Amino acid sequence: MPDSPTRRGSRLVNVTLLEGAVLASGSAAVAWATHFPCPLYVTTGCWCAFCGSTRAVQALLHGQPADAVRDNGLTVLIVAFAATRLLLWTMGCGRVVEMVDGLIARVDMRIWTALLLVWTVVRNLPAFTALGPAA
Repeated sequence: MPDSPTRRGSRLVNVTLLEGAVLASGSAAVAWATHFPCPLYVTTGCWCAFCGSTRAVQALLHGQPADAVRDNGLTVLIVAFAATRLLLWTMGCGRVVEMVDGLIARVDMRIWTALLLVWTVVRNLPAFTALGPAA
């Protein structure tokens, strides 16, 4: 029996979340161990979409959500989405998870890329410096 588009979308989101988690944790571990700063920030002085993510996750783990949002609000949204998704899946709400995953999988990758670029540009504008990581 062939997979439904919803099930394929759910599998795609699962793989994407897993890849993102591996990359983020690997990046955070290297940054923490070596104190190597973001290459974009070092070369241009501009924050990338994920600058402050390590500090945001650390703040969340220490129960400081306001500090986490200050360091990188996008990371907080991604962690909240992943945690909610995991909670729903654990509670047996697989149909809801598959439905949401199907909707996410239908969004073109160019749109997600454009949203990340917009976030990167906006947080570097002088009027929105509060969106950048704390010094």
